[in-house]
Amino acid sequence: MQMTTIEAPPIEPTTEPVQISAEPQPTEYGAHTFGRLITTYLQKYLRTEVEAPVYRCNPYGARPCARAQSYEFAAAEFQVTVVAFEAKLDGSYDVLPVYALFLDGERVTFNPRSYQDMEKEIALAVWLHIDDRRHDAERAAKQKGERR
Repeated sequence: MQMTTIEAPPIEPTTEPVQISAEPQPTEYGAHTFGRLITTYLQKYLRTEVEAPVYRCNPYGARPCARAQSYEFAAAEFQVTVVAFEAKLDGSYDVLPVYALFLDGERVTFNPRSYQDMEKEIALAVWLHIDDRRHDAERAAKQKGERR
């Protein structure tokens, strides 16, 4: 099976950002719980504080636009964006959930092992990409120091 990258739809610029609370609220939407769980898992992996995400959801019920939502938060020294959207894959009649991850505005690879515990899958992928970026920066600094 060949993996293809599906372009993440834009979040409408007029979409109001909603700060997800750090603690669960009795009347909150499931999307808030989803975003909070991503940052909770990521805090465990990074062993540092991760701010609660800002949630945005396209107003697809009010006007024609992509059915998409995003979660934005800072993790360590990086800005993370998770875009969740629906896509119809080639040859399929089904609409499937798709997730795109961005680190400092750059899309990074995300191939979940399963759709169970998606919050954990996303947090794990973000953690691994942050770890890779840190190691790359350390390696570059070390090589720069050796050249002097």
